Amino acid sequence: MGRKWGVAGVFAALLLAAYLVFIVWTTYQTQVKLQNSLVELLRQDSAKHAVTIEHFIDERKNDLRYLADAREIAVYFENKALGMSMEYGLGSSLVDISSYLKYFMTDRKASGDSIYTRIMMLDTSGRILADTSKSGQSTRSMEGLLAAISPQETRIIVDEHRPDGEIGISLPIIYKSVYSGQLIAFLSTTTLSEGALNSQVQHSSERMDAWETTTHI
Repeated sequence: MGRKWGVAGVFAALLLAAYLVFIVWTTYQTQVKLQNSLVELLRQDSAKHAVTIEHFIDERKNDLRYLADAREIAVYFENKALGMSMEYGLGSSLVDISSYLKYFMTDRKASGDSIYTRIMMLDTSGRILADTSKSGQSTRSMEGLLAAISPQETRIIVDEHRPDGEIGISLPIIYKSVYSGQLIAFLSTTTLSEGALNSQVQHSSERMDAWETTTHI
């Protein structure tokens, strides 16, 4: 009788061990699937984040193209082609351009916040002709800016000397098929990071917290 109970006990112990192994294996597989799902969700969020930024930057490039076609800028180059000096015509044209740039910058908002922090117009030598800011660029910052722009294409500028690491976009001004200057706009990093992108960043953070929780079970 005792031997029967001994065999039964061993058999029960084996069943219990097998059950525990099954539970551990099932839990492990569930965590692996959950983590894989979280990785995929994070990847999708990152892709959406990148697409949103790309779309935002493309819209800003279109803003600069719109500005470059402004009548105020065309009038300046027309007066310059006529040989007008700063005292007679050109100076007044630049005042009009600065006023228009300020109006444009104030008008462009995202969720109530300003998109741009500064917009400038330069001549071909890099001299500032019109500016929405009264404070000038530092020599070091200006040198980096001029090194980044191109007379052939629109460029994204990352200037470490700008406050909060603002992103800049430069667009060459072409007047009558001739390179005639640059438009440079600096974007508000606050608007970019806290606007349309904020919800996606928040979702990603929550999923990362969930992921970290599962790894400590």
